[in-house]
Amino acid sequence: MRNFSNIKWFLHICIMSMMCVFIGACATGNQQMVVRQEPNFDYMPEETVAGNTGVTFAVVGSQLAQRQGGFVPTGPSLDVRGLPRIPIFHRFIKNMAADFSEIVTARGYTVRGPFQTFDEMTFVDKDNSNLILTANIDFNLDTSYILVRQGKSILTSSIYWQYSGSITMHPRITLVINEGLTNEKMWTKSVNITPINIPLKPVNWASPTLTLQKYLADEDHDQVYMELANRLESMYQEIMNRTYGYLDPREMALISKQAEELKKRKTF
Repeated sequence: MRNFSNIKWFLHICIMSMMCVFIGACATGNQQMVVRQEPNFDYMPEETVAGNTGVTFAVVGSQLAQRQGGFVPTGPSLDVRGLPRIPIFHRFIKNMAADFSEIVTARGYTVRGPFQTFDEMTFVDKDNSNLILTANIDFNLDTSYILVRQGKSILTSSIYWQYSGSITMHPRITLVINEGLTNEKMWTKSVNITPINIPLKPVNWASPTLTLQKYLADEDHDQVYMELANRLESMYQEIMNRTYGYLDPREMALISKQAEELKKRKTF
């Protein structure tokens, strides 16, 4: 009887071990591995106009709003200042100028540039450009839905701050068209883009202030990064589609005529 009991006990252990392995394998299989991929900030106009409108645009790089998409933290919070230093936002802004050039060409205009700034343009570039196209963008990050709680480690008694909640973005882009030589403003179009919300994976941090740059750089937050990347990619396409629609050749011809009259009134 003792041998039989030992056999039963051995079989029981074997079955339980196999079940644990099976359950563990299933749990691992159900976990979705998120591979960090960079967003594709690239735009291809669906339609290209044949011919030339007779208007030459100089394209100047887009500028981020002066407040840099965030407020100065006065207490424990997620610091979203310094967006140009965050690679994903830097590429977003940088790529806009190249795709504005694509849109200008597709609309039938002649294009010069893109230039990083107006000051980078030579006198010849300015004098031979009827209009200058640029943009100001404000990502308008709202961190009011971020919850920060202070805690204390049981093992080390060290203080930490836990960040959770979500970031809401209410982006706005202002398209600006200036006269080529004087750089005087001729036309603006403020465009509100569809708001987006990004849930954050809770994280414990040793400091009462955590920067968005450090949060996104952490590989443990790849899923949050990819959610943000996908949303920004969609937002980028929306901006470009709206820009294509606003650069109507008939309206731009009128603005170009007004710009030429302004240029003649100026003395250099």
